[in-house]
Amino acid sequence: MLPFAVPALPACTLLAVLFAVWPLWTAAFAAGAAPATDLSVHVDVIDSFGSPVSARVHVRDALGRNWPPGPDSDLLSHDAFGHMGGYFYTTGAFDMTVPPGLTRIAAGCGFEWRPALLTIDIQRDTTLTITLSKPFDLRPRGWYSGDTHVHTRHEPLDYDVEPAEALLMSRAEDLSITWLLDQEYEFSGGPHTFSTAETILYYTTEYRNQTSGHVALLGLKILIGDWCCEPPEPVYPLLTSFHLAWHPDPGEAMVVAHPWNGGAFFGESGWPDFGLARELPVMAAFEQLEAVDVCSYSNAANVSVTEWYDYLDCGLRIPPSAGTDAVTNAYIVRPPGGYRVYACQGAGAPHTAAGWVDALRAGRVFVTNYPLLPEFTVDGAEAGAIIDRSGPSTSVIVSFRVECALPLTRAVILRNRVPAATIDLPSGPEGTVYEAAIPIGVAESSWIALRVEGATSHPHAASAQLFAHTGPVYVHLDGAPVRKTAAAAEMLDRIDLLETLTDLRGNWPNPFVEQLVSLHFEAARDRYRALFIVPPAPFGPVNPPDGHGLPQGEPWTFEWTQAADPEPGDLVSYVLAIASDSLFTNAYMTPPTHGLGAEVDGSLFAEGRYWWKVIATDRGEHVAPYGPVWTFTATDPAVLGAGAPAPAAVLRLTISPQPARSDVRLAVSPASDCAVAIYDLRGRRVAGAAEMRAAGPGAWIWNGRLAGGAEAPSGIYWAVATRPARGAPERAAARILLVR
Repeated sequence: MLPFAVPALPACTLLAVLFAVWPLWTAAFAAGAAPATDLSVHVDVIDSFGSPVSARVHVRDALGRNWPPGPDSDLLSHDAFGHMGGYFYTTGAFDMTVPPGLTRIAAGCGFEWRPALLTIDIQRDTTLTITLSKPFDLRPRGWYSGDTHVHTRHEPLDYDVEPAEALLMSRAEDLSITWLLDQEYEFSGGPHTFSTAETILYYTTEYRNQTSGHVALLGLKILIGDWCCEPPEPVYPLLTSFHLAWHPDPGEAMVVAHPWNGGAFFGESGWPDFGLARELPVMAAFEQLEAVDVCSYSNAANVSVTEWYDYLDCGLRIPPSAGTDAVTNAYIVRPPGGYRVYACQGAGAPHTAAGWVDALRAGRVFVTNYPLLPEFTVDGAEAGAIIDRSGPSTSVIVSFRVECALPLTRAVILRNRVPAATIDLPSGPEGTVYEAAIPIGVAESSWIALRVEGATSHPHAASAQLFAHTGPVYVHLDGAPVRKTAAAAEMLDRIDLLETLTDLRGNWPNPFVEQLVSLHFEAARDRYRALFIVPPAPFGPVNPPDGHGLPQGEPWTFEWTQAADPEPGDLVSYVLAIASDSLFTNAYMTPPTHGLGAEVDGSLFAEGRYWWKVIATDRGEHVAPYGPVWTFTATDPAVLGAGAPAPAAVLRLTISPQPARSDVRLAVSPASDCAVAIYDLRGRRVAGAAEMRAAGPGAWIWNGRLAGGAEAPSGIYWAVATRPARGAPERAAARILLVR
């Protein structure tokens, strides 16, 4: 679980290269890059009262090098590359040597302190004093900051980070609680003995299901299993099964770590594939997680809120959290607490690990990489609360306060992920302080949250893009939770992908486990299906005409009109039913299809009269009104007569190979002038003629790329072939499983 990503190389490969060449770089500096006239500098870091302050310090000398130039176990030096550069920790005083010239020194102690940044022309041995001020103090207001995912014992080991060093880093970062996921190392089932009233260290476990995802076990009292399900092992036990077995009590929580880490859904090549939170939609459906890390160095984008919004749009109350996955024992890593979650235990309440976890579970939180949001209410209700209102609409007052020692640019009030109000924030060299109360109209059940943004070049911030986000307040109209069917469709698609993965993996220990997992997925689907409440529109038969004769022994083509569904993301499945009586007793049923036609083998039916109808069902399992029911007669071809109108050959589409890893062959029969396109599971057209090449009559090769040239990610797609016809055009569809 590496804390940074470089597109050109896998993170693990990059680390191996860096550790291999690092001695060469440091040797080059020692051999002559540094001048012989290095100067001695003593630095004191104090607070406004003159007392020493533990701090994180960044130094860049006149030659543009970080100081110290490499690993230093006394200073716990690190190099984060990019925006932050190198850094180390001090308890309030340190000595360094730098060449003559301009030296940049930055120091800070968490987000409630104003970080210092100074450039000094050093021409002689010098003593410097850096004074850090603390303009904001959230503890008296009940807010305590935490990082849910820090390591001190994660391979490779550059440092032997003892609890004393972990405490130093936590104090220098001004973290109120640090969750150290080091498995059995220093585990005691409670806060470590080195903890103080201001700074809690809690050693616990990261449970790694190498298929379903990784989770941080906060407040764990007794060591339990910490690993399972590496491919090609079966995907069992699920994380939901693990949660049921643990059953977190108050003061305990399962937090999904780096849920969107960029792993390939069907990938099996180690990190990040092993850490992708594939089971998250199932866990969310059963409410078997307490929070999700929307901020993490190991998330593909560090800040990943769009996917979290999908769950909120499904009416699920999932608090946001932040776990950096900082591997503090490795040299190349960003610091713990660069992203953090503040939880409100209440003004005057004692700071405890259990109280902090309970505040996180309740959703009284905000996540941040520097801005502070100590006040956010909707009609007086705090983040995590539910407001019940009657009627089809209402209006609420959103009150908030923003505090930040660095300049910010805007605040956005979100209503169901859409900006309801955008406020330009005043800023200056002293940062930003702003508060407001803004009326917001609510025309449907909604979640409401505050997001703030800004930009900085200060190396003490973990990112050049400043960010903070509150947990939501939920406004329910007439008792109904938030309901966005497009998001529910996304959840159903993700469960389909997970079940496809488990089917491909197989290797079940016994049939009972396989059936149990399948039923578990189906129960999770029911949670999202319930959000679809509008049935499809009426539809009816098209071909063959009522009373028509069909020749035995030949393919029969049946067609019908579309049962349109107005809900975004909904998908209608059609099943053709044929029976020898109008009550459809013991009816012959075709497999479900999303197309508007089906082919049936006429040799399966004896001569006689038959009734046929189509059953259309949407994702909410609503059945569309259908009518009328038509009949046909299965007849010996010789009796039917040569002059009888022959049914048109049904359009068929086949896909090979399946599953596919790159090129996919699409073949239409009978070969005809067709248009072929590729759609994703949400019905969005993602590829067309530009991504196809001819492969013979009625055949094409899809290159596995999206319109625009990007490689299509692993997943399920639909190929749809369409040919002109009198009346409605004829269509055929086939499922594509793309595995990268």
